[in-house]
Amino acid sequence: MKTISTIKYYSLNIMLWCSLLLISTTIFGQTGGATFENGPLMNRARIVPLATTLSNGNIAIFGGREFGFVSSYYTDIYDPVAKTFTELNMAVPRDNAALVTLTDGRYLLVGGGYDWGIPAYATNEIFDPSDNSFTMASTMGYSRMQPAAAQLNNGHVLIVGGWYDDYAAINTEIYDIEDNLYTVSGSLNAPRSQAMVIPTTDGGAIVAGGYTTYGAAMITTVEYYNAETGSFSIASDEIIPTDPGWTMWGRTRAIVDDKMNNGKYVFLAYRSSPEVEYALVYFDPATKTFEKKFSFVLSEHPTISGGIYDMILDKNGNYVYLLATVSGSDPVQVALISVDLTNEMVYIPENNYVMPAGEYLFPSLAFIPSTGEILITGVSATPSDYFNATNITYLLKPEHSVGIEEEMILPNAITCFPNPTTGAFNIKINVPIEGELILSVFDIDGRELCNLNMHNIQQSSNLYSLNNLDLGSGMYIIKIRNSNNTVYTTTLVVTK
Repeated sequence: MKTISTIKYYSLNIMLWCSLLLISTTIFGQTGGATFENGPLMNRARIVPLATTLSNGNIAIFGGREFGFVSSYYTDIYDPVAKTFTELNMAVPRDNAALVTLTDGRYLLVGGGYDWGIPAYATNEIFDPSDNSFTMASTMGYSRMQPAAAQLNNGHVLIVGGWYDDYAAINTEIYDIEDNLYTVSGSLNAPRSQAMVIPTTDGGAIVAGGYTTYGAAMITTVEYYNAETGSFSIASDEIIPTDPGWTMWGRTRAIVDDKMNNGKYVFLAYRSSPEVEYALVYFDPATKTFEKKFSFVLSEHPTISGGIYDMILDKNGNYVYLLATVSGSDPVQVALISVDLTNEMVYIPENNYVMPAGEYLFPSLAFIPSTGEILITGVSATPSDYFNATNITYLLKPEHSVGIEEEMILPNAITCFPNPTTGAFNIKINVPIEGELILSVFDIDGRELCNLNMHNIQQSSNLYSLNNLDLGSGMYIIKIRNSNNTVYTTTLVVTK
């Protein structure tokens, strides 16, 4: 069992600042990262399966790609108490299908691809966890691989999109569960594959993200589905209109797995310009709007420089966990980012877990409420193809327990003026600091309010001007970290 150590986020005992030349401040924080442990082997090798947490606490792993890029007919049910997998047979292989959690406790599996990623199936089946049975449902009008689907307020299921098929990518369908009947509905404004369907309070749905039909580009426009008219309209040209370029993509779980207890949804978003960046965004089904909450510029965090594979939500703890990797690492280095949604705190590991040589992730994540663990399935023996799936799994135990540590601060290395300030202020660096500089601002409770690369701040020699942080009245900790992880800290008082 191996453990990732973590970066700490601090609140400082300000009383010590004025009394010592070399100040040792008390730092409160929480650790991030996780304990990585090998889980039991699945019954078959597979990567990128569908995964979800069942109401009884077990985890269902549907389909995916077996060794040799063969689409899987099988489902594994993981029992976290016995730590065993039980294999079930599906009627049809389900590679890159859609998963819908139905309100009656069953699960709808929609479409999927044949061997080697060929779109093939218009068939669907329903899994009933009460007796572990699969029942064939009615057939769609289009074969769909990488579709998106969700159950709407009226009980019907909206299915959109498809990979490598122009007709499936733009034409949508509605599944009436009671009548076991699929009917063609309206056409999307933009053909999509691997998009997301998000139910809205008014009975409609938002369709966002995904790729073009043949994967040439990711889509930023947002469409609204009117359930009464069966039509689609452009709701917005951007997911975040005031901050363009963001997109999302459907992953390996049902949309309800991303729904928080407050009724909103949380998703992982991505953009490549002006530089590679990931973010968590909230979606409000009442207002039909997205809000960016936490962002991660990869160049600012060496332990996650390779990007974020995916996220998983712990609904009871109100945490999101993000599985990230180091760019170009082989053996692969991974880390688990913890995001406390209640206190809006982010914990990024300082160090990474190094996977054994010859293991590469094509992962699906599922959260186990009874143990607080994350089950990872989808480990390949090769880094860049779909032909060498394994049956290896991992169990991750997130770490974010409260800890105390001491940090040495060099006084007057950086100063702020005017201090106090009514808002705008300058930072002066009084000692030689080499390398890229990252500025962080924390409130007195240790919450990080901003994280900026100082190369993007207006400067003159060693003087940096900040006028748009919008800080309220109070005391703040200003921290500058260089590429060698040396930290320089001072305080700022804002009065308004």
